[in-house]
Amino acid sequence: MYGVAPELSLGALHGSEITQIAIDEHQIILHFHPSGYIAVEGHWELHDEAGQILDSAQDHSVREFYRLHVILSRPITSHVIHPPDSFALLFDTGHRLTIYDSSDYYESCTIQLPDRPLIVI
Repeated sequence: MYGVAPELSLGALHGSEITQIAIDEHQIILHFHPSGYIAVEGHWELHDEAGQILDSAQDHSVREFYRLHVILSRPITSHVIHPPDSFALLFDTGHRLTIYDSSDYYESCTIQLPDRPLIVI
């Protein structure tokens, strides 16, 4: 909806771990320790260390299972911004979670970082 800003800074998440992944009808919500979350309503892809897609956003009617559990309790080591289309979180295992701004009309994700205003993409 708004695009990924070139100045998007996710450094506050470096060293954080995903402690919970919530799945609902229209989104997944990634909760971080010690604090913060990302709620993803748009398209996302999880790649393994070799770059192969392990999981991605898809309609519940065609999904058999999720594979996002592989990034639970794994520290975020860095991030990459690809404005205005996407950003990615990189994990110590080599996994990459890419979140896309995939809608011109609706929010694709919201990001709540510690002590910062809510970010809407």
